Amino acid sequence: MNHTPATTFASYCTWARTKEKPGLPRHLRIDHGVIGLVGEIGEFLDAIKKNFIYEQPLNQKLIREELGDALFYLTLLVDCDTSGQEITPVLIYESVDVLAFAMDIVDHSDVARTRLRASMAAHSSLRHILGCLQWLAHEYNLTLVECMQANQEKLEIRYKDGYSNEAAAARADKAEERGHAS
Repeated sequence: MNHTPATTFASYCTWARTKEKPGLPRHLRIDHGVIGLVGEIGEFLDAIKKNFIYEQPLNQKLIREELGDALFYLTLLVDCDTSGQEITPVLIYESVDVLAFAMDIVDHSDVARTRLRASMAAHSSLRHILGCLQWLAHEYNLTLVECMQANQEKLEIRYKDGYSNEAAAARADKAEERGHAS
């Protein structure tokens, strides 16, 4: 491992900048972050659906991976925020269901996109998204640190020499899974 494992969201954000696609203008970084975040929440919900609806065993590794991926895309939005404030999660104590929190992330992603594209601060929406991700992780006996570190391990394999379109397509971190599927 050639990176320092993240122990805070701020340290994870710093690391994530080394793995994102370079050279994107700000408006595309914002769109990339929102599309990626919402897509990963969809993948997270798909894993939950397989457990709730199809009665398959809960895939804890996949839950951790999808939440880690969502955190990665959140860092793109955080980096575009004009408030200059550190993003810490809003503490959420209400007991609602998983779907409600996932949909809340989608809603707040849209608000953040609108504000960021208008060069306005989106600090409160970003804090809320991070709080929702923290709650979802907790619901599945995970921590944000575990999700961030799992994402770091995956992306360090995928982008060992930094981001490239070729490395993104090759997905070196999935090579073992592809070998088992053969």
